[in-house]
Amino acid sequence: MKWILYLFLLLIAFASIGLWYLQDPGYIKIIWLGVEIQLSVVIGFLILLVFFCGLALLKLTLSWLLGIPLRWISFFQRAQERKADHELLDLCTAFEAESFTSAIHSQKKASKHLAKNPFFLWFSGNLFEKTDNPLEAEKCFVELSQLPSASFLGLKGQIRAALHRGDSKLASILLEKAEELVPSSSWVLTHLKNVAIEQKNFTKAKDLILRLEDLGYLSSEISKKKIASLLYLQAMHPKTSLSKKEELLKQSHGLDPSLSEATANFAQLLADQGHKREALHVIETTWVIAPTQSLGDLYLTIFTPKNDLDGYQAASQLMRHNSKSKESLLLLARTALKAHLWGEARAALSSLLKQDPPPEIYPLLATLELEENHNPKAAISWLEEGLQAPCKAT
Repeated sequence: MKWILYLFLLLIAFASIGLWYLQDPGYIKIIWLGVEIQLSVVIGFLILLVFFCGLALLKLTLSWLLGIPLRWISFFQRAQERKADHELLDLCTAFEAESFTSAIHSQKKASKHLAKNPFFLWFSGNLFEKTDNPLEAEKCFVELSQLPSASFLGLKGQIRAALHRGDSKLASILLEKAEELVPSSSWVLTHLKNVAIEQKNFTKAKDLILRLEDLGYLSSEISKKKIASLLYLQAMHPKTSLSKKEELLKQSHGLDPSLSEATANFAQLLADQGHKREALHVIETTWVIAPTQSLGDLYLTIFTPKNDLDGYQAASQLMRHNSKSKESLLLLARTALKAHLWGEARAALSSLLKQDPPPEIYPLLATLELEENHNPKAAISWLEEGLQAPCKAT
């Protein structure tokens, strides 16, 4: 509808100009160097219009002619960019396919056009890492870290390289820089924690574990276990005093009773101080969750049985806290054999055979046949079955 209105207005304008020209056509007189030219206004206007149109056409022609070199350069650049993109894609494909020989070939081709490309530098660094060329890898990562938009990727590559060659001091410095860039990165915080533990900075390591928990990367239960393990490491450090060691081991055992190493050391420390009952209780607490034969042997050592029968009674007392576990039955069988309680030993070993039997029971069954029944043939049969047991498991 609008275009009809515009057309109508245009016709009116042309009609008005035409009427005006018919009533008063007007003339233009030009005198130059003795030559006189007289033109109507309309003809003059048309000549002027043609003149300006010619100028515009001349300008467009000159612009097109002068723009040929620029268009050629632009076309060449686009062709080079397409070629570089194709080479980068070939590098990525070969790298992800783990065709490292092809990837190295693609990397060399692409390096001519992509020396400053962050994606090229990242894949090149990772490729050199995979192909055991750490010096070239680190060069790529150092150059990558100098690009503001990719500095974290460069730092991450340098950190991996430092950790690989065991340079925890440099790794710590680089990790702190990475933390400034990405303060909530699980990867950065976890490696900072590991480096802190390696450097015996247990306070910092504990703070980082709690920070990982606050950020939701660790559950409360896993956080407790990690802190318990950390406290155990701190307790076992040679420079830790005896009083501090006891405090740390107590905290570690309280946070994670399943940590048998902390339990064993804490129980031994209590026993050395004369707290025999407390030491036995500590082992019993762990036995419910994570029984081991070494803990069972320590329990018997602290219990100090008067004879082998008393040792069997002590083992029976401990196994009540986890009577159906393999470790409990194995400890009971061992102490029963030592006390010459053949029936009890056979009952415990039979129960173990009904489960997934551990390889330790076959020598015990052989001993039982020799001691109780004086049957070397049966004993040898059990030993042979024990030798075949790992093969059956695989």
